Amino acid sequence: MFQNRFICLLLAFTMITFSMLLSGCGDTPSRAALKENITLGDIVTELRQEFSPPSPGQIGDSYLKGLYGVNPKDVDAYAGFISLDDTSPDQVLAIKAGEGKASSIKNALEDRLTFVQSEFEAGSPTQHKKAMAGQVVVKGDFLFLIILGREAMDADEEMARAEELILRNFQ
Repeated sequence: MFQNRFICLLLAFTMITFSMLLSGCGDTPSRAALKENITLGDIVTELRQEFSPPSPGQIGDSYLKGLYGVNPKDVDAYAGFISLDDTSPDQVLAIKAGEGKASSIKNALEDRLTFVQSEFEAGSPTQHKKAMAGQVVVKGDFLFLIILGREAMDADEEMARAEELILRNFQ
């Protein structure tokens, strides 16, 4: 009896795994590509120029791992900045995930977004709205954490503008 259940479970698991492979579920290679001669650094620079965040500091390997929970070995490329002004949630992190790593990196960026949103709950209403409007944008194996906005502008409209600037750089 136990042996029959075990065989049935094993067979079901095998069929599910096989069907997922055939249907392309999971982290499959991305077909998204940046336009020719565009880098993640170019996109981050464009966002920094458009939104003028206060005191932007470059994100390096130690920030990538420590603040964002992303292992530098899991990415093919990245660029980003974070406001060094502790009263501002502004930050952008652009990542080209390594093969099979997009899902785990997306989870890490979503965790960071949730953390920033909770940190700015009790702060200035403008900064809180900006943090709450933040988002993780995914285009294939390219992932972007964006929390940006100019003071006098609507936070949701600012995020829509940031997403537009990102997506226009793809083929």
